[in-house]
Amino acid sequence: MKKPFVLLFAFITLLISCKNKEIKTFKKYSGPMLVGQNIYTNYTDSGKVKMRMWAPEQHEMESDDRKFPKGIKIDFYEKEKVSSTLTANIATFSKATGIYTVRNNVVIQSKDQHKRLNTEELKWLPKQHRVRIENDKFVRIQTKTEILTGMGLDASEDFRSYKIKKPQGVFAVSN
Repeated sequence: MKKPFVLLFAFITLLISCKNKEIKTFKKYSGPMLVGQNIYTNYTDSGKVKMRMWAPEQHEMESDDRKFPKGIKIDFYEKEKVSSTLTANIATFSKATGIYTVRNNVVIQSKDQHKRLNTEELKWLPKQHRVRIENDKFVRIQTKTEILTGMGLDASEDFRSYKIKKPQGVFAVSN
């Protein structure tokens, strides 16, 4: 008779003690797995530098995405010299899509063609060697002779060819 009573008492004690305790839950960590400072990355093809990227800080996320919260600078090379430079105050890289998104004071400066692009957001698609600006984002391109503005852009990463999707403003037209 004592055994069932002891078991019942132990079970009731266990229930009461569990009721009064808080169950702790833990949130999954969503921050960077690795933080690097002054990151330099060289991309080469057949031993020749095609691109150099520098970032003051790089965060590697669990998903293998990268964040560049303090900005990024990318030099594109052609015939072993810098052909154009891209800078931005913030950048992210999506491993799933292979696309860099650069934001806040985005500038592409073409060295030999004297072109300068300004926008607030741009997507760089390295596998396609293209840069894109969504249709609802403003773009400004300045050359030696004119200033072109509009909404949206599709361009080569070396900035030799580009198309403003919704051009605006006054344009020079030759006969």
